[in-house]
Amino acid sequence: MLRYYELKKSYIQLGRKFNLPDNIITLLYNKRKESIKDNENDQRTFHKNILLFKLISSPFDTTFHIFANKKHIHKNVIQTWIKKYEDINMWNGFYDKILFEYRLPDDKNCEWAIKTSPLRQIQEYNDNITFLDIIEKLMVEINILGENNYLKKYINSDNPICVPAERRLKIKYLNTSDFNEIYDDYNNFKNVKGTIHEGAWSMIIDTFGDATFL
Repeated sequence: MLRYYELKKSYIQLGRKFNLPDNIITLLYNKRKESIKDNENDQRTFHKNILLFKLISSPFDTTFHIFANKKHIHKNVIQTWIKKYEDINMWNGFYDKILFEYRLPDDKNCEWAIKTSPLRQIQEYNDNITFLDIIEKLMVEINILGENNYLKKYINSDNPICVPAERRLKIKYLNTSDFNEIYDDYNNFKNVKGTIHEGAWSMIIDTFGDATFL
């Protein structure tokens, strides 16, 4: 609010200095507000289009695209993605409000695209779990950090007591353990979560970050 009043004061001072009528000052002030609002809307449109471009457009389109009346076969997915980005960016297409609207169902927005994007698919390559987007791997790790009854530790060596592991130890487990094992073990836990078998699939972490079943 202070910045708002300071701005109005500066316009009033400008009018007095150059003897401008009040209606001219009001017009200038309103034009500036419209310009700021338009710029903010342009930025929102740009970031929305960039998000949708990544989530539901390239590189998951057809195996070819037509540009300048020529058929271009998609041989390298990443290069195709870069080429499409450059083609759109060349005419400032990411600021176009309707650039990707046709790909969204009625009454749906970015949230729908995030939930249904092919980037969220989990794949297996050479017996290793892979993600098309590193964010999905991070989400798995964040969910594990948030589980209260999954990762635990022992205290009191004479009469061991099992308690929830602190965040520092959980992070050590995630950083040092094989992700394939992390992912499989956590899925097993989720399958029995909330049942009498939950405890059997909880993990005990030692001081080195290694984990074994409770």
